Amino acid sequence: MCSKPIPIKQIRQPQGSQKNLRNLDCCSRSLSMLYLKSIRGLWLLVTCLILLGIFTRSFLGSEDTDESTSEARQRHPETRVHILQYFGNDKTEPDDVIRRFRRPQIDVAQSLSTPPSRNFEARPKFHYTEDLFCLDKDIFPKIVERGSYWVFQNYIPAQRSFHCNETITYTTHADPTFLDNLEPLLERWQGPVSLSVYAPGTDFNKAVKAILYQRECSHSNLVKDFVTFHLFFDHIHLPPSKEKILKTKDILNMTIQCENVTSSVAFPPKESLFKNIHELTYPVNVARNVARESANSYFVFPSDIELYPSPGLIPSFLAMIKRNDPILRSPKPKVFVSPIFEIESGQSLPNNKRDLLKLHSEGIVKPFHASICSHCHKVPKWNEWMKDSNSTKMEVFTVGKRVNEFHHWEPIFIGTHADPLYDERLSWEGQADKMPHGYVMCVQDYEFHVLNNAFLVHKPGVKPRDVARPLKKKQKIRQQTQLIKGRIMPELKRIFGTKKGCSF
Repeated sequence: MCSKPIPIKQIRQPQGSQKNLRNLDCCSRSLSMLYLKSIRGLWLLVTCLILLGIFTRSFLGSEDTDESTSEARQRHPETRVHILQYFGNDKTEPDDVIRRFRRPQIDVAQSLSTPPSRNFEARPKFHYTEDLFCLDKDIFPKIVERGSYWVFQNYIPAQRSFHCNETITYTTHADPTFLDNLEPLLERWQGPVSLSVYAPGTDFNKAVKAILYQRECSHSNLVKDFVTFHLFFDHIHLPPSKEKILKTKDILNMTIQCENVTSSVAFPPKESLFKNIHELTYPVNVARNVARESANSYFVFPSDIELYPSPGLIPSFLAMIKRNDPILRSPKPKVFVSPIFEIESGQSLPNNKRDLLKLHSEGIVKPFHASICSHCHKVPKWNEWMKDSNSTKMEVFTVGKRVNEFHHWEPIFIGTHADPLYDERLSWEGQADKMPHGYVMCVQDYEFHVLNNAFLVHKPGVKPRDVARPLKKKQKIRQQTQLIKGRIMPELKRIFGTKKGCSF
């Protein structure tokens, strides 16, 4: 036991007494024990307060129940936009809108991509207009590596910009010989386009010159206003060292004399392309993914540059989303399909479904690839769709699945960034480049909502059936088929599983 504590002034005196030293040591140990007990008590109190706060937050709710959303709002305080700012009451403040629909918080992107729970009754109902929110991306030029490719993302940006909730982005791809499709496409689309251009070797500067011609010398400002260009090429096929790689700011500040531009510069002939001279395969799925991932809008329309959409599609589609018809409230992932047609050369494109059906009855318009692969693009209830000419409102005509007789279906659709990406090991020349993507969507139980008053028409000129394929093309098709069947499909089945009716 410690004896009576020694006064401090007595401790400081040089006494030299052994008894006082022992008392001092004993009292120090007692004070240490008391200090440790106090710390433990304080820690226990803090822990209890934290647990009480979590309990209260869980049961009574809080203003920021979604941590990821809260963090996103802190990182992008000005760029978080709610769909109701575009579709709903203009007098509602953004923060009020967010709080109004905070509980239950449903992430639409997750709802569209995640297979639903078996207990549908227990899940909150899917609802576009209340739950759709998105973040505007920072659209600035940057150079990134993607597998074995260099990608100049947003290399030549569009002059106009849009919030992620107020439009749809048409995402597409090309080499420099296809850029003449941009203006006729944009005359009907009237919205943002994200275009990736494959430009290996000397094709890089060919592409830049052709793009400048389209931006500066077209009949309108559509290309300059709406198209953002991304250029990419293989690691082993950089532009020649003698050709300078221009910075984005230098390209945007350039002026060209349109009358002095030769046809071969404005529209490079196919035989002049580095890609064709060196017999490179076209990495179509890399191009598709680059264009889609670079788009800012919540809704995206991955398509081909030679497929021209029906006019007025953007406002009509967004109006349909605003109505939120019962068919849209399914909790399953979904995309919105536009039927595809082709038209005889020299004919004017139809502007609405009634015109389309009239031209079809005259034999001028036909289903896309009717003589090549009729089942690849035929939508469910095709005959009924072709007979319905009364409705002019954008709406879902029918809902299909990519199963059984439609297991080879290659629909073009409006979706979101939550949809699966395309397998980048596949080339355009090898064919069947979309099949693994379709299989994944099938296994994930996607609904394909066929739109009634939306359609795509291929650039005028019906493509004949390719009967006599060159030997090299046959070899590429055989090699890609072996890759899909022998490697890719076993991987997908292992990762995503299988589902009755889903096949390659």
